[in-house]
Amino acid sequence: MVSILAAGAGIPGGPVIGSSDRLGAAPHERPVTPQDIAAALYTFLGLDPHQEYKSVDGRPSPMLDRGEPLRELM
Repeated sequence: MVSILAAGAGIPGGPVIGSSDRLGAAPHERPVTPQDIAAALYTFLGLDPHQEYKSVDGRPSPMLDRGEPLRELM
C-alpha cells in the first residue's frame, strides 16, 4: 500500500480514494495505479494524458501507456 499527498495544480483538498485490507497489505477498495495518478496530474495541468507525440526518431509515442484520471478528483 502506498499513500500520497498531492497539492497544487488545482487538486482539491480532502478526498480519500480507496481503502486497504485490514493489514494494510493490499488494496481492498478502488485500487489506483501510478498511471492513474499521472493521468490525473496531467489533466490538472491541462495536458491530455492520452495524447501521442512524436519521439526523436519520428515514431508516435503515447504520453501514458495506460491509466485514467481519478474521477473523484475531477
